[in-house]
Amino acid sequence: MQYRKIPYVDKEVSRIVLGTGSIYAVKDKNAYFDEVLKLGINTFDMARVYFGAEDAVGKWLEKSGKRESGGLLSKCCHPSMLGKKRVGAKYILEDFAKSTAEL
Repeated sequence: MQYRKIPYVDKEVSRIVLGTGSIYAVKDKNAYFDEVLKLGINTFDMARVYFGAEDAVGKWLEKSGKRESGGLLSKCCHPSMLGKKRVGAKYILEDFAKSTAEL
């Protein structure tokens, strides 16, 4: 596995990133994440709109004790369920607070 530095991130992250948009379909998420980490993939792409992805990754990190093993990337400012735009500092801070509460 190849790793790279990202500006402002203290650890190296894998060049292959695990997308978690469909993690809701995986039955044993903890075993899945453990296997991904064994392959050298230590970077996870999440978003608040990914059907519990942040929650699943957060629970796995808490249970496994592997929080310092890699990088977590999460997106924010997705439109509301009613299609209202959510772009701006207020929404970034709101989403960040919710995301980090689960991680």
